[in-house]
Amino acid sequence: MVAIAKSEAYNQLYEKLDAKGGQGNMSKLVKRRNKSTKDITHIRQIKDKNGNILGNETDIIRRWKQYFENLLNEENERFVRGDGEPNNSEVIGVTRQEVEMALRKTKNGKADEIPVEAWKALGEEGGSALSPLLFNIFFDVITENVRDEPPRRVFHGDDIVLVAENKEMLKRKLEEWRYVLESKRTRIRRTKTEYLSTEIDGDQHATIQLNGVNLKRIKTFKYLGSMVDQTQGMEKEVNFRIQCGWNNWSKISGAICDRRVPVKVKSKVHKALVRPALIYGLAAAPLKKIEERKFDVAEMKMLKWMSGVTRRDRIRNE
Repeated sequence: MVAIAKSEAYNQLYEKLDAKGGQGNMSKLVKRRNKSTKDITHIRQIKDKNGNILGNETDIIRRWKQYFENLLNEENERFVRGDGEPNNSEVIGVTRQEVEMALRKTKNGKADEIPVEAWKALGEEGGSALSPLLFNIFFDVITENVRDEPPRRVFHGDDIVLVAENKEMLKRKLEEWRYVLESKRTRIRRTKTEYLSTEIDGDQHATIQLNGVNLKRIKTFKYLGSMVDQTQGMEKEVNFRIQCGWNNWSKISGAICDRRVPVKVKSKVHKALVRPALIYGLAAAPLKKIEERKFDVAEMKMLKWMSGVTRRDRIRNE
């Protein structure tokens, strides 16, 4: 009876998907199917006491049995506390670290007069809601004399991208920024600062230093969701976009690969969630024919799996 009722409920849901207002039902179906693939309700793998991964269901059950047997039958060492002497000395007050730890452990909706969500929103200094704006104002003021106009300079939070025509100019810019920031009691992190060079000729082993510290040279630079390669090509960016598209597709594959879901609804979901991840930031990108072909191949695979078409059907891509 349960299986029959469940089947009828799903049939009613599939009929509503293509109707007006069916987007909400489709969204619920996608979230439900994606959640069922997570290792939340079903334990797909677990580690044994030696750290080895177990994937077999029998081994997983046996491991859980061993764990609970040890947990409930082993006596841990107990520290016996006596009454002790009364403390007549000065009592240390509550520290800031103790308050922060208590706020982190407190669950939402557990405070009486002032909700704990309000305390968490205020942050360490009581103003984290305004801190991004205040930081931007402060940063604009102290860097006014060394700031270049975009695209020579790009800001995103506390991340900075400096663009120069050669290494000597970049060294000069870095030194100017270092002097300005350190004069205002801020600094550039040497360990996190990296540089990318597109120069093919010249000394490839030459490094850029910041106050005597060699900066790490990288071949690929990721910024704001885009990949920049030292070869000035788009291959890394294309591969990264295709990977993002497959990541989004895998999250909704449980719903859009269901044969009972209307094709029209599948197409809407694909256009809304998968295709934007594939073509993000590539509207004006100079792609080669082989790179465009990669996009076509990836999307065609998605559409075939979504439609349930296989090679046995002998249907051409056109």
